[in-house]
Amino acid sequence: MALKRYQSLCRKLRTNPERSRSYSEIINTWLEKGYARKMTDSEVHTQSPITWYLPHHDVYTSNKTRVVQDCAARYAGTSLNDKLLTGLDLLNSLTAVLLNFRRGSIGLSADIESMFHRVLCLKTDRDCLRFLWSDDLLIEQPDMFQMCVHPFGAKSSPTCANYALRCTATDNTDKFSSLAVETSLRNFYMDDLCTSQPSVDLAISLSHELVDLLSIGGFRLTKWVSNSRDVLSSLPASEVVIKNFDLYMDAMPSQQVLGFIWDTNEDAITFRTLQSNPPATKRCIIRTIATIFDPCGLCGPFILAAKQLMQILWKRALAWDDDLPEDLLSMWQSWLADLPNIAGIRVSRCYSPDLWEAPTVEVHIFCDGSEISFGSVAYLRIVSANGTISVAFLLSKTRIAPVKKLTMPRLELQAAVLAARIYLKLKEELHFDVTKAVF
Repeated sequence: MALKRYQSLCRKLRTNPERSRSYSEIINTWLEKGYARKMTDSEVHTQSPITWYLPHHDVYTSNKTRVVQDCAARYAGTSLNDKLLTGLDLLNSLTAVLLNFRRGSIGLSADIESMFHRVLCLKTDRDCLRFLWSDDLLIEQPDMFQMCVHPFGAKSSPTCANYALRCTATDNTDKFSSLAVETSLRNFYMDDLCTSQPSVDLAISLSHELVDLLSIGGFRLTKWVSNSRDVLSSLPASEVVIKNFDLYMDAMPSQQVLGFIWDTNEDAITFRTLQSNPPATKRCIIRTIATIFDPCGLCGPFILAAKQLMQILWKRALAWDDDLPEDLLSMWQSWLADLPNIAGIRVSRCYSPDLWEAPTVEVHIFCDGSEISFGSVAYLRIVSANGTISVAFLLSKTRIAPVKKLTMPRLELQAAVLAARIYLKLKEELHFDVTKAVF
């Protein structure tokens, strides 16, 4: 199976020299960095109960190519992923990371380079990570290699990498500040760091501490982004996401952070939409709705209209690829025409510069229901020491009313339940104290 997949890969690479060169560079980088190694002849001919050969392929994203081992590939009715355990879910809540990213006036974002490949596998387990490769795509007998680290594609890799990151933090509490340790534990979403601090000095200190702390565990924290030029200038130029950038002359560009667009020049969060004109079918409507990444509910009322349309389509029992009826087509086209306008939604990344020292921090939650839908939204009300009041959006949730018709009191009760759940979520996930909650 692995040999056939490799031969198929070679045929594709031979037709695309640029793709072939990029693929070969990635494999050679693995060998140089110790992520993989070439097996000796004696090792190749030695089989063990866990010997397994992994097919591999390349995956293109917007800015890079990644080689992924297909651990789900089946041979004789089984695959490597069938034999692996997923492990505990050690991933931090995405909503929690985003909510706390807006706490301080100085935002920080960074990325762990090749996170999975920074975590070694036990030597006794590596025999299930064999793969075939040769720089000469015409050769009939490729060389045998072995991964030494957790591969992209294995269902155990996310848990193992997260566990290694957490161990790096907890094992070095005596060497670093509690802030650096807590940030490592609570402000990473997989390999992405999103945090904030109330001052430039604290942000600079934290960024340098995090680099040193994670390096002990073999992790490289790079691609730094901040709305502070002073923070970026304190870091090595090679570790900042923007290359050949004049920190004191050029305008600060926008960067993608956990699916959102962070305008670091104005320190605002906004959206980016995909320009397309999909066919008017149920399948394409769902696909278009899914392109809007909005875990905090900033676009909730807009997305709600598309969900309402989807409910009508289900009621009429339209097939996935049936064309929309005329009455629903106009509704869909109107919504689609408004879709680019969500790029104009801008929310300040920082709740308030006064939040860190504010004596009064309140959460105000509103909810309501109708025959069509129900929802709830939470706001943060901050009263500073000098009496200045500021209000910021926190989180919202919207739901379409069930197909089975409910009474208005019951729908309003559903909205109240949603409000209570939002409060419990905020109580658990906000990393600062709230003095009062108002419903």
